[in-house]
Amino acid sequence: MEGGSEMTDQGANYGSRQLVAVAVFPLLIVVAVVVYLLVINDRLPAEVATHWGADGTADGFTSRSALPWLVGGLMIAATIPMSLLALWVNRSATFVPRAVNGISAWMASFIGVLTVSSVVPQLDTTVAQDLSLFVIAPAFAIAFLAGFVGAAITGSPPPAPKTTAAAPADAPRHSLQDGQTAVWSGRTSSGIAIQITLALAVIVTVIVGAFSSWWVLFINAIVAVIIAAMSNFNVTAGPTGLRVSGVLGFPRITVPLNEITQATAGTVRALEFGGWGWRIRKGQTAVLTRSGPALTVTRTDGARFHVTIDDPEKPAAVISTLLDQRATA
Repeated sequence: MEGGSEMTDQGANYGSRQLVAVAVFPLLIVVAVVVYLLVINDRLPAEVATHWGADGTADGFTSRSALPWLVGGLMIAATIPMSLLALWVNRSATFVPRAVNGISAWMASFIGVLTVSSVVPQLDTTVAQDLSLFVIAPAFAIAFLAGFVGAAITGSPPPAPKTTAAAPADAPRHSLQDGQTAVWSGRTSSGIAIQITLALAVIVTVIVGAFSSWWVLFINAIVAVIIAAMSNFNVTAGPTGLRVSGVLGFPRITVPLNEITQATAGTVRALEFGGWGWRIRKGQTAVLTRSGPALTVTRTDGARFHVTIDDPEKPAAVISTLLDQRATA
């Protein structure tokens, strides 16, 4: 009972920290930006430039009296969905990277920094100012810093209960001699849909780079990198458990061996999870690069994690063998 009470307390503390990270912290950023715009409002031109073309020339304006509330509303409208998504994701699955809890703060900071950077050059002026495109990279950097702070506020989720039980009796196993251990390492194989998406992302990035401004290329390049990171994953099953990480090192999901009750080989359909990539469905998390054969591990709290790989029977047998070794250690 004491262990159960401790787990409940850990879960409650994690939930409170997460609420601060995904709701309170982003709201403070919104308030700070709105207050700043109110303080400097009298120093801005009557019509403030708020939109710029690809070459940085102002082509859209907002009255200075409406600016703080427009920006504040935009920031809230952009962050609320991210906050709800983070809360839903953490309620729906247990293999969730902490970075999810920093998305709301990232979004609020990015909009806020871009706004402040664009209005500061307009202080005490009466003529619309062109936008210095070099503010975009710092905005990304500051936003990532805010996102890191949001994730740090949340901390690590409470661990699943530990177990030393052997694998189910009917699970396939490898025969090992005394002193030997088992390790399996491989990679997911990308389906045609992901390969086409990745190719299109690269093509679009090249075209944009040839015919548009550098900052548009910068944003498209980031999108292309994210797609590339989600197109292929390294998978390792060994004495420490199961580890799945993108080819660029993110996202990374680790399931410790002492939190695994069984590993099985089966099949999954990507559309059942809403598509490809890192996907979440109630009680389940999946890394899907196609539909087809997949390794599934079940954790002690009942959560399941799927990863699409060829010959999932091999890593499943490795994990079952290691579960038996753990039980007799």
